[in-house]
Amino acid sequence: MLLSASLGQAIIEQVSPIIDYHLNLMDERGYVVASTDVSRIGEQHMGAMIAIQEKRPITIGFANQNDYPGTKSGVNLPIWFQEQVVGVVGVSGQPNDILPMAKLVQKTVQLLMEQLFIQNEQREREERWNRFMHCAREQRLSDDEIETRFIQLTDHSFPQNSQLLYFHALLDPVAIQRVKNDVARLAVHVICTYAISEGLFIWISGKPFHEQNRWPEWQWVMSQPIETIQQFRTTLRTLPHLRLNGHRVEEEQLDVFVQVIPEDIWETFFKEEKEAIAQLKAEDWETIAQFVEQNGSLKHTAKQLMIHRNTLTYRLQKIAEQTGLHPQRFDQLFFLYALFVHLHKKEL
Repeated sequence: MLLSASLGQAIIEQVSPIIDYHLNLMDERGYVVASTDVSRIGEQHMGAMIAIQEKRPITIGFANQNDYPGTKSGVNLPIWFQEQVVGVVGVSGQPNDILPMAKLVQKTVQLLMEQLFIQNEQREREERWNRFMHCAREQRLSDDEIETRFIQLTDHSFPQNSQLLYFHALLDPVAIQRVKNDVARLAVHVICTYAISEGLFIWISGKPFHEQNRWPEWQWVMSQPIETIQQFRTTLRTLPHLRLNGHRVEEEQLDVFVQVIPEDIWETFFKEEKEAIAQLKAEDWETIAQFVEQNGSLKHTAKQLMIHRNTLTYRLQKIAEQTGLHPQRFDQLFFLYALFVHLHKKEL
């Protein structure tokens, strides 16, 4: 990191009102980049050049002033950053009188540069995470690309059982920081935060997050544990559409969840089964809906449909053959019913 003119001038403006000495700040080449005497800006300072070359303080007094043409009595102290000399602080005056003040200014400049460096690093890191999350949410990266970029950002493989929290309309910087601090205090690891125009994502890993009663002043929702990259991408797209304050997604009724998923996600999610599912008739959808309503009971479903149990078994088998999803397998029935709700959401 270099001592820029803007940083140098900001330091001069802060320090000059409290000291009664002429002050120069020189860059890594010995040129004055900021000064209480603006006419000096742009000049190359002999004392600073020697201080940079020899990496040591240069004191100019009555006895040796002729050795440094164009300079005044004073002290020139190297500015150190990450074990490199990146500039020089020059304070004019009698060396014995100004040395303590010069050291204070030197330390101030070094601390400010370290602080600025940390802030820049943090900002650049946030920007890298924002690009990563944006591309993942907009489906611009393959699963392999997401894995690769995650490793580049963290030096770790994609996390198992992470979760996403989403806060609707959380846009105020002070409130955002308070929520982030709260999450960090709950002994979970915050992977990153990601703000969109409608709210804020917080991606966490570690122990499962169950703090449902927190932040009553905010409308927020948490995902179930995320185990795959595809699930991560889908969750990123889905959470902003949910209004399940403080609850995990799977704890709410399926029809509420299904109705808020955008159309393009359905097109992607059911791409392979689309043609087969389109062939199902009203009778098939009625059978699926009633089978769910009766908690998978063949006896009670057949009774409600007023058909023989063998006829019901035949219908379920036919649905399985047409769609590749068997209603008598709970995980596959879930998808069938989800699509039923989606296709009939305007009627529900």
